[in-house]
Amino acid sequence: MPGIIFSVVAVVIGAVLRYAVTDRIADVELSTVGGILMVAGAATFIVSFVLANPWRRRTRVEQVEHAHGRGYRRVEKTTDSAL
Repeated sequence: MPGIIFSVVAVVIGAVLRYAVTDRIADVELSTVGGILMVAGAATFIVSFVLANPWRRRTRVEQVEHAHGRGYRRVEKTTDSAL
């Protein structure tokens, strides 16, 4: 979750620098810095989303019967499927 928040903030700050700020600071082109921030934020968002996707890990609870009585078993299945 922090990666997704960081990426959205980076894209917003990058967009402001790219499209709204026209100043230059010590020979640094702020529109270029804004473009770099937007691309880095978008890449971070994609990576964070793929790593934290909700369908990657599924958990189910099964009811099983043993010789000693009934019980529950937790089964956790991890799938590494891409988008």
